[in-house]
Amino acid sequence: MAPHIPVSRLPGAAALVNRLEVLPSLAGALLADTGPLARLSASLKLPFYQEVRVLAGYRTMRRHPLWQNPPVDLAGLPVLLVGGLASSPRVLSLIQDWLQHIGARTLLAPTQYGVACGERTAGAVADALARHVDETGEQAVIVAHSRGGQFARPVAVRQPELVRGLITLGSPLTRLLGAHPIVLLEVLGLGVLGSLGVPGLIRASCLWGECCRPLREDLSGPFPADVPFVSVYSQQDEVVPWQASLDPAARHREVATTHSGLIASPVAFQVLAQELALLVNRSPDADLTVAA
Repeated sequence: MAPHIPVSRLPGAAALVNRLEVLPSLAGALLADTGPLARLSASLKLPFYQEVRVLAGYRTMRRHPLWQNPPVDLAGLPVLLVGGLASSPRVLSLIQDWLQHIGARTLLAPTQYGVACGERTAGAVADALARHVDETGEQAVIVAHSRGGQFARPVAVRQPELVRGLITLGSPLTRLLGAHPIVLLEVLGLGVLGSLGVPGLIRASCLWGECCRPLREDLSGPFPADVPFVSVYSQQDEVVPWQASLDPAARHREVATTHSGLIASPVAFQVLAQELALLVNRSPDADLTVAA
């Protein structure tokens, strides 16, 4: 097995994560400017101003009725949470806290901020899934945001006996490079570094090389009929084109929020609560034995 490469050492990756993590602290100043900044963002169709507006709601979400009066008790349902590009425990903290608040036993999959080789990251997600199932003794639901869905779908294809259900949130499932051009520039920059030999980063060969061929095949191929699969998307998503979330194998649910809102807004949490409630009531028949 290749050695673990801390992402904090990777050129560009840490900076990308840091920019996302400081957005909530900048939200107040940005929101105070309702003039030129808002007009510039709208005219250029930049996604990030709207993302900041949603992230600014992190503080108020905990006072929302969905938090104060949970609509469902998940009764210890195991949930594996899979983040996407630039995701970190801090970015995913709100949705993880809410899932635990409504009774889920959550585990964050180690995705190395979503900037590493897709096949290798899917392997890490698969290992986390097996560990979570082994520790809880139950099939787990995988909840994946953004690029996290590109790791989670292949894992569900390969290990359906461990998966109670798959829910993706704004994931580009039908296009490997389904993202806003500004985001693609960041990804391509990391890809150039990876292709030049910087360890732990996505590489250009991930798009056509042999290393990620299994990932690409399992991302676009058949999906297990006995694993419930829901893709949640928003036409207001300016980071991932909503059409890229319309996986033919999934049931589709639309919400009105931004890309960040899919892991931070009441409308997304309401849909997630409904889908998780359905999975709680599902009677799994699979053998939960995890291979050593």
